[in-house]
Amino acid sequence: MRVFQFSLAKILDLRREVEQDRARKVAQARDRWEEARQARENLLEIHRVGREQLADAHRVGGSVGRILTMELVAEHMERQVREAEERCRDAQNDLSFSLSRFAEAFKERKILDRLRTRKMEEWKVEEGRREQKELDEVAVVRHGRPSPSAPEL
Repeated sequence: MRVFQFSLAKILDLRREVEQDRARKVAQARDRWEEARQARENLLEIHRVGREQLADAHRVGGSVGRILTMELVAEHMERQVREAEERCRDAQNDLSFSLSRFAEAFKERKILDRLRTRKMEEWKVEEGRREQKELDEVAVVRHGRPSPSAPEL
């Protein structure tokens, strides 16, 4: 029996490699997004606590120098939060881009997989016909052909 050979096997292998590479990139982008999101959440919590402390200092009548310092720190934290939000958005955009590229690679590989499956099914049918023809020829040779003048039963 012959072995099935898919003419586009190398391209299919390449598509699989591209798909795996893009899957790794999705995982890396997801990790970067998660890190950026977590950093933003941490900064938001620090900012919230700082704002509460500033409000408490205003309420209890803390020293002017302390309140001014706390306001400067709060403003600095607000800038850091905005920067963290921007990094988070960038990471999310990178993740979306990576996901779309992965989906594209998956689709391209899947198309070739379906083509390979269809070609294999066609090959199996053809191989079955070829084997049946060989078996028929062996049977004819082994049992001899009936002569055209021999009466049929």
